[in-house]
Amino acid sequence: MREFRGYPNALTRLAPGAKLLYLSFILFTLVGLLGTVLLYADGWGWGIDSAADYVLGNEGDPNAAEMLFPKPTRELLETSHFHLFTIPVTLLVLAHLFLLARGGAWKNWVVGAAIALTAVHMAGPWLIHLMGRGLGWIMPLTAWPFMAVLVFMALWPLPDLRPWIKQAPPPPPP
Repeated sequence: MREFRGYPNALTRLAPGAKLLYLSFILFTLVGLLGTVLLYADGWGWGIDSAADYVLGNEGDPNAAEMLFPKPTRELLETSHFHLFTIPVTLLVLAHLFLLARGGAWKNWVVGAAIALTAVHMAGPWLIHLMGRGLGWIMPLTAWPFMAVLVFMALWPLPDLRPWIKQAPPPPPP
């Protein structure tokens, strides 16, 4: 872990095998994020009403294209349980790699935004479930920025993770 002690451009100092491992993590994550967008579009939709319908159902809407039933509390618990273990780990690794790549203190703000967007987006279904249809705007309003910040954090370190580039020399001792 000494490679991660805050040296500038710490990722460029990694051995080619480590770079390849982190590069593959980012590429798999980007494919996973694409799948997330496709699943989101198919399930939640992009409108305020579609997000509320997904959680609360639309049984009373005679104009609905398809009937959706309210999500039971148990289903929201199961989905939250899964997401509360996987999304923070993905965020942790992406943010770690992002912070170790080239750049300055501005990256702390990006990580802060990612954490805030993650929290609000993951709380969205519960807020809709507990407080009603009026909070349906939370899901579509946070979905794009949430996805954009994760993709940005995934793409930023890529130039530092080219495994075919020679390992940078270690910094001088402090």
